[in-house]
Amino acid sequence: MVEIILWLTVAALACVGFVQVCTWISIRMGSRRSRVYRVFPIGGEGSTDEQLAQVYSCLQWEANPSQQVYVLYDVGLDEGGVRECRVLTSGTGIRFVQSAQELDALLTGR
Repeated sequence: MVEIILWLTVAALACVGFVQVCTWISIRMGSRRSRVYRVFPIGGEGSTDEQLAQVYSCLQWEANPSQQVYVLYDVGLDEGGVRECRVLTSGTGIRFVQSAQELDALLTGR
């Protein structure tokens, strides 16, 4: 009886390991042409502080195994907000773009 329980436990753990390996391979071999993981619009109607807090909470809690980048997209920031975003994104792996052309270039991998 103990042998059967041990055998079933080993089989279950082997299946879990196989699923983990397949997931890792599919993420690594993904066909994404760009390195963009997620785009966050900043500015506009919402509070910029709350939007930036959401970005940093995603950085802290989301898995990003391929080390892709987060993008902050300016949708109506004033000059002070633009300066704040540039300072806050420097050295964090987050890109700050202000035009649709810059965003398109990042998304298409150009």
